[in-house]
Amino acid sequence: MIVWLASYPRSGNTLLRQILSQAFGLKTYSRYNDHADIGVLPELAAATGHVSYQGSWSTFYARATASPKVIFVKTHDPPSDDAPAIYVVRDGRAAAVSWMHKMKPRQPQTPERLDDIIEGRTMFGGWSGHLDAWQVFERPRTVLLRFETLMTNPGSSIEGIGRFLALPQLAPFTNRRAELQRVAPGFVREGSNEQNIAELSLAQRSRFRELHGAWLSRLGYTA
Repeated sequence: MIVWLASYPRSGNTLLRQILSQAFGLKTYSRYNDHADIGVLPELAAATGHVSYQGSWSTFYARATASPKVIFVKTHDPPSDDAPAIYVVRDGRAAAVSWMHKMKPRQPQTPERLDDIIEGRTMFGGWSGHLDAWQVFERPRTVLLRFETLMTNPGSSIEGIGRFLALPQLAPFTNRRAELQRVAPGFVREGSNEQNIAELSLAQRSRFRELHGAWLSRLGYTA
């Protein structure tokens, strides 16, 4: 059985995987095998408990779905089934800026433009469209975690994860952000919503609220 680790890009999925690895001793897969970062950097893989699958995604998905064991899989895609999910949400304005910065070193000639991310012209669509697809408040067997809480008060989130998975916490959790930032500075950033949002122009902030304001308000991102 699969348990999805779902999020819009740059919303805290890597931090969630660190928690699952440290606090619960769990290994996790990625829908994408994370060939550009976690999957090829041993320090990141070890910190997140990342395991790569062999063969095609379709073959792995069929095998994981049929498995009697629980298989944890990171995804940024919309839901493809009704399997249980842990969904991590972050203020979309901060996630958009973080995604732009992540893509700069990979696409120096044609970087992901912030305006395109805001408009949803990306491989994963827009922030609110992703939330529409997952319907995190109505979808059965889905727990919603907030990036901001994972950063500032991980203990409360760990308790919620433990209840959702019916698993005991095996070890304390320490956020290794500073250490991992030295390993992969373009991938692991400061994690500051305030700093990211400050990079948006007034026009971009206005446009983001115009497009995604319903979910910003519903989630309490009103500042």
